[in-house]
Amino acid sequence: MTVMHDRAALAKITLPTRRGRFVTRERLLQTLNRSLAGRLTIVCAPAGYGKTSLLAEWGNQVGRPVAWLSLDGADNDSNRFWRCLTHALAASVDDPAAERLYLLAEGMNSVSRLTYIDALLNELALVSRPLLFIIDDYHAITSEQLHEHIAYFIQYMPDNLHLAIASRQPIPFPTMKLMISGEAAELTVSELRFTLEETELLLRDSAPCTVECLIELLDRTEGWIIGMMLVRVMLRSGQTMEHALRSFKGHERHVSDYLFQEAVASLPIELKDFLLRTSLLTNFDASYCNEVTGRDDGDVMLEQIHELNLFLLPIGERSGYFRYHRLFSEFLAETFRMEQPEEWRRTHGRASVLFARHGMLHEAIDHASFAGEYDMMEELLGRHIRDVLRRGELVTLLRWFGSFPDDYSPSHEMSLLHAFALVLTGQLEPAEHLLQRLERVLEQAHGLQSENNEDLKSGILFVRSNLVFISGDYERWLAYSTGILDELLPENPLFYNFNYNLKEPFVRRTVMGMNGVLSPTTETIAELFSGTLDSHGWDRSLINLYVKQSLAEGYYEWNRLKDSLSLLRGIEQAVASRGIPGLLIPHRLTEASIHKALGDIAQAEQVVEDALRFASGLEDKHWLIVVYAFRTRLELSIGSLSQAKDTAKHMSVTARELPIYAKEYEYLTLARLLGRQRKEKEAVRLLELLKPQARREGQLSSLVEHAVLHALFEYKVGNRNSAFTSLEEALIIGAENGYIRSFADEGAEMTELLHRYKEYAVAHGRIYYPRRGRKSSVDVLPGVTGSYLDELIAACPAPVLPQVRKGRASKEPLTRSELELLRQLRKGASNKQISAALHLSEGTVKVYLSTLYGKLGVSSRTQALIAAQERKLL
Repeated sequence: MTVMHDRAALAKITLPTRRGRFVTRERLLQTLNRSLAGRLTIVCAPAGYGKTSLLAEWGNQVGRPVAWLSLDGADNDSNRFWRCLTHALAASVDDPAAERLYLLAEGMNSVSRLTYIDALLNELALVSRPLLFIIDDYHAITSEQLHEHIAYFIQYMPDNLHLAIASRQPIPFPTMKLMISGEAAELTVSELRFTLEETELLLRDSAPCTVECLIELLDRTEGWIIGMMLVRVMLRSGQTMEHALRSFKGHERHVSDYLFQEAVASLPIELKDFLLRTSLLTNFDASYCNEVTGRDDGDVMLEQIHELNLFLLPIGERSGYFRYHRLFSEFLAETFRMEQPEEWRRTHGRASVLFARHGMLHEAIDHASFAGEYDMMEELLGRHIRDVLRRGELVTLLRWFGSFPDDYSPSHEMSLLHAFALVLTGQLEPAEHLLQRLERVLEQAHGLQSENNEDLKSGILFVRSNLVFISGDYERWLAYSTGILDELLPENPLFYNFNYNLKEPFVRRTVMGMNGVLSPTTETIAELFSGTLDSHGWDRSLINLYVKQSLAEGYYEWNRLKDSLSLLRGIEQAVASRGIPGLLIPHRLTEASIHKALGDIAQAEQVVEDALRFASGLEDKHWLIVVYAFRTRLELSIGSLSQAKDTAKHMSVTARELPIYAKEYEYLTLARLLGRQRKEKEAVRLLELLKPQARREGQLSSLVEHAVLHALFEYKVGNRNSAFTSLEEALIIGAENGYIRSFADEGAEMTELLHRYKEYAVAHGRIYYPRRGRKSSVDVLPGVTGSYLDELIAACPAPVLPQVRKGRASKEPLTRSELELLRQLRKGASNKQISAALHLSEGTVKVYLSTLYGKLGVSSRTQALIAAQERKLL
């Protein structure tokens, strides 16, 4: 997979290099090398203490792959932060690990942030070589959520990864446990201060300095490196050490500003002007400098700046790409703004044009905002917003919308996009205010037909359509849509091609599908919404198709198979014509599920083959893996274990690795396969590792599936109490949402488990029948009625007993329950004693004995024990 980075992005993830003479700080490099024995290194000191230079030097000589990430304020957008972080890591490893990391970043929007971090950590654990990851300027991050997430990242980092963080401020998340255990090391100001020897090396070629002068300089600066470098600049420009020493009074930042002023003031006017203008560029080369300064000798000017040691830092080995030391660029930019405010804005404007021309729209928008060129900013936003929405960088998008001043009125379409971003981030009240304002605009334009008004009506309808599925306020949507849908409204491609499902096998598992929530209210809203759009010719709009697909999946879960199939048939042609994997794959898998539930396995297999053909032609192979996982489940359900094992190989997951929620569907499929192979312990381990992640996601259908599988596995190995506890977890969620197929699809094993649970639950007052009056027992299971349990049992397949001719043994292996039954027979236990020992009714014991006799080809207990002895079963 080829990933294209713009120049600014490359600068963020490229390990800095240093040109020319500099002081090698061997004592600190040795400390850093020793810290590699742990997990985390922190370098914390105010600006100007050489943090970046030290870490860059370490990275260039450490002898292992190094990933580098430089942060700035824009990285407080969570999606942007983790995308940049992932790309930095990918750039430091070889294929196929790099390709997997890039693909992972592409699917970021489909999972929660912690789930994404789990997936990232899992991929990093597969990297064969030890990796050093350096994050510079962490103080730029102010988001509390990002602090929590990076702490989580550190807590679960694989052993092959060492993280180093540089910050001007103390790290804002707990590191004490790592410090105590020796897993973390920290360098602070006291270690970073220059020593006398390092000071002498730095100033050796600048001007003659006595030991006394060096000691006084060290005392005045307290080892502050940027101060000493400024002294070197001053000495090389002809000033005396005495004059330089008099400059060190007050706070470091005040001193640096004064010294910077001293250093810059003595420069030629042209060079000073060049510095001020180029300071607005975060990263640059000679050509970029020429464009913002209007000169044609940028390469010459940069060389002069380097010769004067004016804090110019190269990026990359041979790129010709640079940046100024952050402290220096901050001083220059602020000086430029204060001394020449109009020229400062005009230069930002030129920078905006420059970056836009090179396709770096993110930087172009920021510069347009600083320039006060809001028309330009809005135009750039219009060009860039599709990519921003696709990447999910909504925090950045809202920051840009918020940078428009109160007296500036963005276009109606831009305001609508603002409202949409607010809806996607759950800020429903401000979104509603914006929509109401736009609706008033339409009211004032009543009777005026224009293309813009039609687009605005269509856009408001779309944003309100999204709002209704988050807020449930269908009445407000209906009040707006009544009347306007009688008109032939256009479909704005930006809105009506918005893809709601990037990774999930079923739409019900997405926000559009309400994360598995089902109720008569959600059904009513979905039916009214789709019915309204259908009646006005919007039946093929993507949002309508997603709503219908989600509704069809809901019908299936409620065991309304005919309703589900009818709805799927109604949208089949439109779904196929769209060709969107997140819609088409769930559509085909739902139809296959219906055919299987109706007993038409051949038709189910045909539909799955159709899905495989479609998925095989996609660049994103995730969907192919999803279909293979579904086919594995189908083969298991019809008893084709050997075929299921072969198909499961395409999923590329194993029981030995740490499972991640991003591949939950595949891992749950693997758990089913393990259970069928009598590897229940391994299957339960997978479930126990996945369950906390599923609970964190709040995905109801996922939680039910976890609980159901855990109950079945525990029941198979005889842990009845544990099985009943897990089953009750599933029943509580299932009863609240009317789930049926999540239980019925598990087959005869679930039938047996539900029967046994019902006996237990009735006996212990865990369920009640509303018509018979609710029991007063405090043990009653919340919301789970006897009628719901009966409905589940009725929907499950009847248990099938093996038909074996009397006197002839079956080759079918005995189950664990049947082996335990044999052991009870060997003890001479009666049916009553067996029922007590195995927690079964006496009637069930008789059924089990009959099945056991059939498998052994016998007709009595004595014969069963003799046959078991001959077959060495006991």
